[in-house]
Amino acid sequence: MAAALVGVLTGCAEGYPTVDGGAEQAAVAGQVYTWNFDHEKEGTAPGDWTTVVGTWAVAADPSAPSPPKIVRQSGKFLPSDWPRAIVRTLAFGDARVEIRLRSDLGEGTRACGLMLRLRDSDNYYLARIDAVDKDLRLYRVVAGSREEIIRHFAVLKPGSWHTLSVEVRGDSFFVALDGVQLMMAVDKTFARGKLGVATQADSACSFDSLRAEAF
Repeated sequence: MAAALVGVLTGCAEGYPTVDGGAEQAAVAGQVYTWNFDHEKEGTAPGDWTTVVGTWAVAADPSAPSPPKIVRQSGKFLPSDWPRAIVRTLAFGDARVEIRLRSDLGEGTRACGLMLRLRDSDNYYLARIDAVDKDLRLYRVVAGSREEIIRHFAVLKPGSWHTLSVEVRGDSFFVALDGVQLMMAVDKTFARGKLGVATQADSACSFDSLRAEAF
């Protein structure tokens, strides 16, 4: 298991609006929430999501873990840009959250990830995996600035579906890839918030089967 390390990363994109995904409604402990996009209209962003940067659209995909549809971010952006899509309204404290994801295209980077305890689009936790860097990282993002909490070697095979999951209880985070726990970290910055997904720079990525169990 990886040991924690902290480093402040600057260079987050500026000039984009800050959004919070709307009024907050607490997730009910013991309930499981799922999003699979199968009833969403193709060619547009999911109806109950808010996007910040990116070209987000629901698309048919026969390889989808939960067929027939997925949501994809297909745009190319600057190295400092992080396209994000936020699930509106529902807020989670302690929870186990998982997403199926796939790296489709990318040159400088092929990164995608899961946002948790999101207060708004500039304040949240992010578990992200990169096929180029071959690592899994957990960040806290405060006022748009990313701070790395922990990292671990991990392989994201381009074109293949993987499962990224984060279990958070209090200030403890347990991060797993394809069912194998790779990292554990402690951080007290955010106690609760919304969920979302993110990509980085020119990474084109697909997502399916977001699942969250509230504790």
